[in-house]
Amino acid sequence: MPANVRLRQTKAPTSETRGLSGQLFMRQVQCIVAALLLMAVVPGCSSRREPEIIETHPITGTVTYRGKPLANILVIFHPANDQGRPGASRTDANGHFPCPTTHRESDGVIPGQHTVTIANLQPTVADSAVATSSTGGSTPQVKFPAKYEEVATSPLKVDVARPDQVVEFELKD
Repeated sequence: MPANVRLRQTKAPTSETRGLSGQLFMRQVQCIVAALLLMAVVPGCSSRREPEIIETHPITGTVTYRGKPLANILVIFHPANDQGRPGASRTDANGHFPCPTTHRESDGVIPGQHTVTIANLQPTVADSAVATSSTGGSTPQVKFPAKYEEVATSPLKVDVARPDQVVEFELKD
């Protein structure tokens, strides 16, 4: 063995050092048990709740402008005084819209007074003249008055009072 290497002698564990390590072990076990109990209790104290599903009524209808159906537009039912979520639906080629979706697919709208807004989902005649001529795409939608696009200016009001109600919206200049 080289002269500069020394062997370190260790002492055998005494009853005093064994007692200290036993206390540390018990303290660790207590901390782990306390942490597990805390994790089990805390989720039950959460203030987070599942979203409340409010009653809805199925409703259908049509949207026309200057006597012609408006295709591929979004019809949005906004409850009065922001009392709930809006319901939305899309018109087909005949201007007919199926039951709007509020919480689940095609569940309807919340009963009560609503302001209805209309939004284009495809380019208007003025916006897409170049695009449709170059792409040969579908006929663009007729532009209707902008007042129907905002809750504050839309004159469309409906009272959803019963299920399976049918509404007709004739947009005017």
